[in-house]
Amino acid sequence: WRHFQRTGDRRFLEKAYPVCREIIAHALATADPDADGYLEGPGLMEQAGMGPERIDSVCQLYAAFQALAGMAEALGEPGADEHLRRAEELKKRFNRDWWNPTVNMWACSLRRDGTHTLDDFWAVVFPQQVGIADLDKAAIALNRIEKEWVNEEWGFVHQWKPKIAGEG
Repeated sequence: WRHFQRTGDRRFLEKAYPVCREIIAHALATADPDADGYLEGPGLMEQAGMGPERIDSVCQLYAAFQALAGMAEALGEPGADEHLRRAEELKKRFNRDWWNPTVNMWACSLRRDGTHTLDDFWAVVFPQQVGIADLDKAAIALNRIEKEWVNEEWGFVHQWKPKIAGEG
């Protein structure tokens, strides 16, 4: 989708759109065994005790639905409304299921029972990056990230700790 947005290469988009649609359908069919709309399996951040549903996967799925909608619309294909509906439904559930109001931050993963793991990985930036975060939660998260995940030596640290000075 981004390639098409930058280049206008319609022939590429015509070839890529069906493949992208199939990839998402396959991911949902094989990596969402509980059919809750959240993909399960390893993600970018791994640590013992994390749940099977990862923040990076749900954020990228949302971005994929948005991209599919844009592709369908640009090509005049049916389905744009359905992709947008799925993105909006995912966004609504994400903001309910993944936000932890006690610590004012996103969970890094969900366990099978829906409880959060708060692993403090830098992946908490993804909801803001892809636009799945409600604006009020995004503002709170970005404020915490700026104050607590960024040091003057290295910038954005891999994992939040009480003291991040010297952390790379």
